[in-house]
Amino acid sequence: MLYGILVATEHSDRSADPPRRAAMLAAAHAAETLELLSVVAPASLARLAPGFGRVSGPGQVLWQQALRRLVHQAAQLRKAFGVRCTSALGVGSLAASTMARVDATAPWLVVLGWHAPTWLGRLRNAWAFAAIARRSRRPVLVVRNAALRPYARVLVAVDFSDAALRTVKVAMQCAPGAHFTLLHTLDTGAEGHMRRAGVGDRVIEQYRRKLRMTAQSAFGCFVDRLGAPGPRCSLVLTRHPERVALHVHAACARPDLIVSGDRQCGILGGLLGISAAWDVLAATPCDLLVISSSRPQCPDRGAGAVARLCFNQP
Repeated sequence: MLYGILVATEHSDRSADPPRRAAMLAAAHAAETLELLSVVAPASLARLAPGFGRVSGPGQVLWQQALRRLVHQAAQLRKAFGVRCTSALGVGSLAASTMARVDATAPWLVVLGWHAPTWLGRLRNAWAFAAIARRSRRPVLVVRNAALRPYARVLVAVDFSDAALRTVKVAMQCAPGAHFTLLHTLDTGAEGHMRRAGVGDRVIEQYRRKLRMTAQSAFGCFVDRLGAPGPRCSLVLTRHPERVALHVHAACARPDLIVSGDRQCGILGGLLGISAAWDVLAATPCDLLVISSSRPQCPDRGAGAVARLCFNQP
């Protein structure tokens, strides 16, 4: 069960696919709440009265139009998917507004749209997505394609560690019923040393077979720990680096969703996080799910610690 889903998009993004994808997940998991957050850029509004957040002049018209569109979209999702859906309208940057709602409502999943017609917009979005995933420690789903049906094919790179296990478990909640391809990069670093030492091809091939057998055994244990049916997961072994392997396999198999585990922290981790997100988003047409390895436990909703969602009107 998903305790709550937050869909955050910019007002200029008119795509209905992120809300539809979120509504599909909410309906599949009987999520407690689904909130649509639309963020308006400050430059689009005429003036904000200090301290009150009220809009006047031409900005009032834009604000009312955005609110009406948001309320209408929420009503359509309620009718189409039978989910409880509320709306909120914010002003500012997408990252800051999303983080404010994450702090206020503690959703289990954050769903973001992809509205970036220029390379600068794509870079800005990749930075915002990586920042939201890293700071909020919530799974972040970036929706880029038409939400016509539930996810059927999911690709995720794994090293069979505990962090990878948590990543795949969360991804299975976001893609119930999908087939998961687990991509594992074989550690072939010793081959260079073996060749420089004059080791023959036969011995090197035996070393490769041992690596494959070890990986296949680890895959079997990994699937058992997942508790998922065997046919739901398959293993792909590769000698390519992880990023290259993701691109190559995505081009051939065309998965609906690629899953990335955010295992970094700090300033360097932030740069690596944006690099990984930008790499996947730039090189593939797939939706992207970023999962923090330090994802917090779901909050206790029975204690009433989380504020109720409401309309944020001017």
